[in-house]
Amino acid sequence: MNKLFILIISILFILLIFKSEAIDTKAVPKKIVSINNELIALNQQKTDELYEIRESSDVEIEEAMERYGIRYILFSKSQANTSVRYSFKAWFDWLTPYRYYKFSSTGYTEEDQVESIKAAIENNTEDYYHFCQKMDRKNWFYCQSQPN
Repeated sequence: MNKLFILIISILFILLIFKSEAIDTKAVPKKIVSINNELIALNQQKTDELYEIRESSDVEIEEAMERYGIRYILFSKSQANTSVRYSFKAWFDWLTPYRYYKFSSTGYTEEDQVESIKAAIENNTEDYYHFCQKMDRKNWFYCQSQPN
């Protein structure tokens, strides 16, 4: 009986470790779009070119980060482009690829833009990759990266 119990607990533990969050890779949640618009408006007045949000005193942002499993928000702007990256939490970062939503005011990403991340990964011959696929809103992407 103890062996069966240990086996069941082990299987549940393994499932929890490798369970990935349900992330919509096609449609950006409206709340994220709303927060993104607020962040961009707030930062038009700031001179900061790069900063990270891990916690927020803004209750709406904090609740959205928790609800959508966002670990941090990376905001960067230059004269040419404003970019915001919403990185998701993962059970074990070193076992899973980095996954994130990305907004780019010009539609430019440093990552390779592909039609399907799944297909691009299957056809990739390198041990590493940085891919983004377009989402349902202009200038929004779902991205995955596996650095070397």
